[in-house]
Amino acid sequence: MSDRDLRSYMLPRAEQILRPDDTRARLDASVELVMRSDALTVTADTPVTALIDLLVQEKIGAVPVLAPDTRELVGVVSYLDILRVARPLF
Repeated sequence: MSDRDLRSYMLPRAEQILRPDDTRARLDASVELVMRSDALTVTADTPVTALIDLLVQEKIGAVPVLAPDTRELVGVVSYLDILRVARPLF
């Protein structure tokens, strides 16, 4: 689940709350109702240039990294990780 998923599920602003019980019900919802089931992922052997293209094209800040053979989660890579590695080149 990303911050984008949470924003799309957003709670109403205080002045928009007409029924507090509806707001409480939203807060009690399971993560499964809020998350995307079609999350974008990369594998550990994905080229960095392809990762950069994906982040830019999809306008996202990070993606889960899966092991190529087992599809097990091995980490998360963000645009900040890329900038940190690229910085010494400039």
